[in-house]
Amino acid sequence: MDADDSSAPVEGAAEAYLRLFDRFGVDVFFNSPGSDDAPYWEFLTKHSADDDTDAPVPAYVNCRHESVAVNMARGYTMVTGRAQVVKLHINTGTLHAAMDLHASYHSGTPMIVLSSYAATHENEQFGGSPGPHYLRSQEPGGHENNVKRYTKWVCPLDTNDNAEQLLSRAYNVASASPQGPVFVNISRELAHDRSKETVEFVEPTVPSPPFPDPETFEALVDRLEGATNPLLLTGSYGTDPDAVPDLVRLAETLEMPIYETEKRVNNFPMDHPLYLGAGLLQSDTLEAYLAKDVDLVFVLDSPFPWYPPRGGAPTDAEIVMVDEDPLQERSHYWNYPADLLVEADSAALVPALADRVSPTSVDRPVDWRDEHEKWRRRWDRAAEDGRDEQPIDPFWLCRVLDETLPDDALIHDETVVHTSIVANLVRTTAPDRIGTLQANRGGLGVGLGVALGAKLARPERTGVLLVGDGAFNYNAVAAAFGTAQEHDLPILVVVFNNESYESMRTSHRLNYPDGWAEDADTYVGASIEPTPEYADIVSSWGGYGEKVADPDEIGPALERGLDAVSTGRIAVVDVVLEDGFPSDPTPE
Repeated sequence: MDADDSSAPVEGAAEAYLRLFDRFGVDVFFNSPGSDDAPYWEFLTKHSADDDTDAPVPAYVNCRHESVAVNMARGYTMVTGRAQVVKLHINTGTLHAAMDLHASYHSGTPMIVLSSYAATHENEQFGGSPGPHYLRSQEPGGHENNVKRYTKWVCPLDTNDNAEQLLSRAYNVASASPQGPVFVNISRELAHDRSKETVEFVEPTVPSPPFPDPETFEALVDRLEGATNPLLLTGSYGTDPDAVPDLVRLAETLEMPIYETEKRVNNFPMDHPLYLGAGLLQSDTLEAYLAKDVDLVFVLDSPFPWYPPRGGAPTDAEIVMVDEDPLQERSHYWNYPADLLVEADSAALVPALADRVSPTSVDRPVDWRDEHEKWRRRWDRAAEDGRDEQPIDPFWLCRVLDETLPDDALIHDETVVHTSIVANLVRTTAPDRIGTLQANRGGLGVGLGVALGAKLARPERTGVLLVGDGAFNYNAVAAAFGTAQEHDLPILVVVFNNESYESMRTSHRLNYPDGWAEDADTYVGASIEPTPEYADIVSSWGGYGEKVADPDEIGPALERGLDAVSTGRIAVVDVVLEDGFPSDPTPE
């Protein structure tokens, strides 16, 4: 940094924070408006009105609800890989966003979360409490207590004299491996402080990602080269889409097939002959593959590859697990067996492995490329079998989605009972097309915000959310649609509407197969009745809506929704599906 570029004049502390965030590379200041946000708005307005400035502060996005703010930041970061800033209103705003911060924490999404409180209530400083209601907004021990269990690091800002150093540290901690949200609590008085006249540009320094020591690295190479029939399981390796070609190279070198467990992103090209599909933890598919004489299970960025941890583990194969947090310290219980547990950033490890391992000279006992073709055929057959079903068959719906949506669509999935169907039938070679489960890790009701954040990051691409009707009810729909309208973020929302919380009903049946509810066919917590007309809701924000009950009309309805999106309108296509928990077609 040039000496002349190491600082800049500011008119107050809030402007200094904003200037510093811009220097960190933060693009967007996501905000759900609160009475403590005036100092940020003041200087955001200053810079938007000054034509002589060169983007010295992040862009501002008004999200109308704390859940939408946090999830838009997550969607933006999922696409760009860069941490953003979220400003939440005092205690109540942060509590509104508690589940969403929890999901950010468990999905490893970096962000700087700011909140506030009033430090003075008599002899007020400038910007202090606006009234007695703030007395109820102070938590004993600090507001940080509300979020410390589901953030990576929490800290109050005690003085503006070292604000730059503390905020730089916040950015470093959020971005360091394993990534996650950090929380900085700044009093109203400090944010309003007009005595701060200079911002010192402290450059963030993020530590290098973890990599195994040479002995561990060679042990991993030996196991991969020595395996007779290895199988790789992954869940979120493709978080960095640029790393996917290296995994392809490693798989081809070792003739090692890939199966996605708890698929959270696109990890591997679905049309590659070594790809074996994806499934939920309860799927029988993995068990069927493991039964094909697999002697090494290489688990890469999949902290929960099967369930239960020990009872569901393969018994006739070595297990190697690689993860940035191999002991999963964020989880209360984690007891997965492993013969080799490796702490590493997979995006750095996999290319090194691909360079180091020798091409396999052993004929694998299983023709995995033939297994890939069998996977494709059985899912295609399941879709074709449901072509004419009414109510609509979810396999057929996903087939039509695959055929209709643009190849570069940004698709986010917040279904539950239909997740594996989406993962196996909505196919693509685009590495960042699907964000299955990454978005809702830790809780449902986040999909609209995540989809809008991704659309904000990639406005030239078509944003799509696939969402169950139960999850749609959990979302902050009004705030999300209002944000989409205000910021010109049209997306297509496809509601998988089985008129129930089917996962709850299935759980009830598993626990009480001969119980009162089964006998009466009445599941008091599982129904969504009367069923809303979801397609009508979006008209309040100038959007387009359509309900579909005929399988032949799915394609035309999706096309009309996409046409509306292309003209800048939000679109909702409500698809009436059969009820029940569908079973995946599994290998024979």
